[in-house]
Amino acid sequence: MDMRNLGLQSTKVLSSTLYFWWIAFLRLSPDYWWICQQNGDCLDTHLVQVWNDFGDIFKYSSISHWWRDYAAKLFDSPQLELQFDKPLLSGLRLLNPAKYQDDLEDHVLVGIPNHLDSVLLAQQIIDLFMSARVSGRHLTNDALYRLESRLNPTSINKLIPYYCTLLLKLLVQRSELSSPVNSWSSLQMGEHLNIAPQFGYTKGESLAQIRYKQKQIRTTHSHFLKSARNLVQNSANGRFPYFGELIHPPKWRPEQQRALDIEIAKGNWLPKNWLDLEHAFLFPGNAIASSGEGIFRVKDLRVIADFGAQQTPDYAAK
Repeated sequence: MDMRNLGLQSTKVLSSTLYFWWIAFLRLSPDYWWICQQNGDCLDTHLVQVWNDFGDIFKYSSISHWWRDYAAKLFDSPQLELQFDKPLLSGLRLLNPAKYQDDLEDHVLVGIPNHLDSVLLAQQIIDLFMSARVSGRHLTNDALYRLESRLNPTSINKLIPYYCTLLLKLLVQRSELSSPVNSWSSLQMGEHLNIAPQFGYTKGESLAQIRYKQKQIRTTHSHFLKSARNLVQNSANGRFPYFGELIHPPKWRPEQQRALDIEIAKGNWLPKNWLDLEHAFLFPGNAIASSGEGIFRVKDLRVIADFGAQQTPDYAAK
């Protein structure tokens, strides 16, 4: 049985959840990267607690591997309130633990028909288990980390565009002088990502109209970037998805901050291939085209486009 392929299937399920994007934003936090390097030596007690609970997310090659080790104890119980005793396509049944005398609330109970061959059975059980772990209505009342209780659909719909806005900003900041994107302004980044389609240009517009739309695109880009940075900071303090700006206590002693600045300048946080690493961590099954037309000849822009093409997470089920 190809366990690697099963891992890719589970990643597709994970990416439809807000928990997946919690980890995606957390990995863009230089402070979280640094606390992992400092082995928890940090002045911010909230950040220390998150590090104690989430662990070193940078040592994992894929999110499904991290999820296997940490997610159940952080986010929910693995037993979900699904339609119990209803036969699935494979013949498997999810059984209701309430019908059994033993305390099995932290188990996924499965009824297995005799006719399934062992290879199919193994694959079906793993698929069923992964679905039960990450989809449906979670038993999150007692979870160690819960999603924000008041979720605004409009904000959730912008979650991935916010993420891509920050990715592109980091790409531009860290690009080489010879890169086509090195000199991109906020206007060019906003236009590339089409973050304000209502201010798209039309033929025959006056110069004043064009300048007005450009101003709106710049303003939208600034808002998206601020929201993305807030999401990164707040994710590292155990709150997600919280879009507002919180007051964060000092995190590092002066010598630690200087050392972090040096590490960032040396490229140890966000190395040259950082975007490839993020994509491989979050979407190991998504192949990026080997070439592109126009500005998409830049591979990193094709990678960001793949992030942007992902489905908006299901916030109703959490």
